[in-house]
Amino acid sequence: MKTLIITGGNSQIVKNSLKSLEDFYTSYSNVVLFTSHPASFTIAENFTNKIHEYHKDYFVDLVWEEADEIDLIHTAAATPSIYKEDESSYISINSEQPKNLVESIMPKLNKVFYISTSSVYDFENDEKIIFEDSPKTTKENNVYGYSKLLFEEYLSQSGLKYLAIRVPVMITQNVKNNFISKLKQNID
Repeated sequence: MKTLIITGGNSQIVKNSLKSLEDFYTSYSNVVLFTSHPASFTIAENFTNKIHEYHKDYFVDLVWEEADEIDLIHTAAATPSIYKEDESSYISINSEQPKNLVESIMPKLNKVFYISTSSVYDFENDEKIIFEDSPKTTKENNVYGYSKLLFEEYLSQSGLKYLAIRVPVMITQNVKNNFISKLKQNID
């Protein structure tokens, strides 16, 4: 059985992609959606058959033995708009918890798609254009970006097939707490 795990079930990217990517999701026998609190939106029953609420970690009583192959879309994150300067939450939620999830399903894990952030770069640097090898941030400069970078580094050393996308902002319907939403608020 081919299984897809999606973290960050209440994130704007997941909310806005579920319906438009329905054909993609239906290619899986089992889709498991992790949310940090009860899902606040309707999910079509025909392509999501398990929703699991997690509070501390991704360890759950789901039967991974049923899966022959698991793909992971990891979008969950502790973000500055909610966690402000809470260093321990950033490290736990953005690097330790996803690492624990990956290790718990490693024998069957096929590939990982990870939504990271452009905050992994050191914006104190004078570079006008950022490249893959541009200087990265440190824990002292930006603990949020650093925590996301830690999980990227874990993936790069794991030997897994993965794609990490470093986005500066998610532009989806109803997104809040970024420069696009603030610009829209000022225009309205």
